[in-house]
Amino acid sequence: MKILNAEYDFVAIVDFLPEADRKKFQLAQRLVSYLAKNGVEQNCLSCNTRLGFLAALRWMGAESKKGRKFLIQFIGHGEATGLYMPDNTTVSWKHISKSLSRLDKDTLAHSVLNMTCCYGINAIKLADHLTLDTCFFGVLGPAVPIGFHEGYKINTKIYKKMLAGVPINQILREVNNEFGRNILFGITAQGYRTLK
Repeated sequence: MKILNAEYDFVAIVDFLPEADRKKFQLAQRLVSYLAKNGVEQNCLSCNTRLGFLAALRWMGAESKKGRKFLIQFIGHGEATGLYMPDNTTVSWKHISKSLSRLDKDTLAHSVLNMTCCYGINAIKLADHLTLDTCFFGVLGPAVPIGFHEGYKINTKIYKKMLAGVPINQILREVNNEFGRNILFGITAQGYRTLK
């Protein structure tokens, strides 16, 4: 089983919440501020359409070709089949995987997808459309619906623990203990493929 041993240059945040939710809850803006206060570089891309979302993934691909490593944070509405965009379209896991496959292999292999979406753990289905040698390391996300305030709290806990060097498996246990319920899940692409 592969073990993640990576240092990231930045956190790549893609915010695809509807504009009303973006303004009201400011989830991405609050996370950007939290990361900046903790000395973590971040790049936040907001998109309102399926094409805008795919353009954000192309930007990540260009950054990866420069040798930059990053954790990928998606903030928006998720469902079992993909991610729901503000223009009422869904970007399927298959289409997202095509864009992710254009990232530098080494960058992607060390990347964790942090899904701040209802049912975000479903993003592991991206691995169905990628080979293990061209796949991300793993996914963190809820297997249940979450509210905006929960999403912020989950992520500040994740990043605080990552910055302290806590291993991801331990982060999962600690976050769930702190919430008093199983809200955050994680799985590696390799583990998912083995289970299938």
